Amino acid sequence: MASEGDFDIGQLSESQQEALQQYTAVTNQEVKDAVPLLQRSQWNVQIAIAKFFDGEGPDPVAEALAAQNDIPRAGARHENLQESLYAAAGAPAGRGPRAQGTDPAPRIVPRQPSATYRPPFLLSVILAPFNIGYRLFSTLFRALSYVLVFLPAPLRPRAVTGALARTAYGRRQLLPRDTAARFRREFEEQYGADGASELPFFEGGYAQAYDAAKKDLKFLLVVLLAPEHDDCEPFVRETLLSPEVVDLVQDPANNIVLWGGNVRDSEAYQISLEYQCTKFPFSCLVCLTPREGSTRMGVVKRLVGALTPTVYVQGLQGAMDKYGPDIEAVRAERRANEVARNLRTEQDSAYERSLARDRERARQKREAEAAAARAEERAAEAARAPWTGP
Repeated sequence: MASEGDFDIGQLSESQQEALQQYTAVTNQEVKDAVPLLQRSQWNVQIAIAKFFDGEGPDPVAEALAAQNDIPRAGARHENLQESLYAAAGAPAGRGPRAQGTDPAPRIVPRQPSATYRPPFLLSVILAPFNIGYRLFSTLFRALSYVLVFLPAPLRPRAVTGALARTAYGRRQLLPRDTAARFRREFEEQYGADGASELPFFEGGYAQAYDAAKKDLKFLLVVLLAPEHDDCEPFVRETLLSPEVVDLVQDPANNIVLWGGNVRDSEAYQISLEYQCTKFPFSCLVCLTPREGSTRMGVVKRLVGALTPTVYVQGLQGAMDKYGPDIEAVRAERRANEVARNLRTEQDSAYERSLARDRERARQKREAEAAAARAEERAAEAARAPWTGP
């Protein structure tokens, strides 16, 4: 094989020889010196050229690879008793209790409140008897709907469901962010500002909280309250505001987005219908379920009724321990993709810098050649000029 200097080019693969040829064509460096530099650059021509002209500082390839190697991998799955017994029975690993899947968690966008139309005074007087009759009928219909809402979804009349969702118990419908602010204000008025400040309720609508949990790979804890139910107030005071629950929700390591709603509001009521709530207070934990779909959000835990703080925390913690490794695996994959994107960006940047330097050198060379040509031309003209003596 042909060799240059002390290095045998035949030892290189075809792609490496091509990279070496491209590199030496730009730098004119000796092969014996070019090959080690290309090896340190993982045979990336652009980065090697940048190192040749800029000097070898911190290696972007090595840094990126080191950062990628430092990415925490998904930890080993910790089986609970049910999964261990299922595995001992001879079932394949990773199947059994998870095979049935989770209920899908819908993304619910409330209807926008419409502007109120006020008829002229004379028309209002004429329609007054009809308005009174309509209000009486609406009151009776809402009372009936409130009773029918506890029927199972297949038996619940669609007219009752749709009408009750629109009226929302007669409360004024607001935008999602304003509804969240009203819920927090009423929560503070009933349970105290100190207690409400301990719970980091999401300051926005359900859809925004849903999107934030999905984007940031967090758990979404949805809490629905119904003031008409006797269990709601003791649940809030004794369970939701208990130190155990507050610490669980506030801990940044748990990655919880807390969203609360009052079913007297249209948005929270629509959510209660979608989640098929038949008893309040109602809580559910929602998260990304990559085993059932790369972008699928599922309900991983339902907590209904006035539970004790211990039972409530154990339910949430158990679901987070069960689905947390899957979410962490997705988080690690996203970090790896980010490292790869940064590496590609660094490579492209190094290539652009090398091209810019090559263009600048070519421009300077052309200018120098042009200046030399002009000087030579002037000298030739001076030599051809006839000499005139004194």
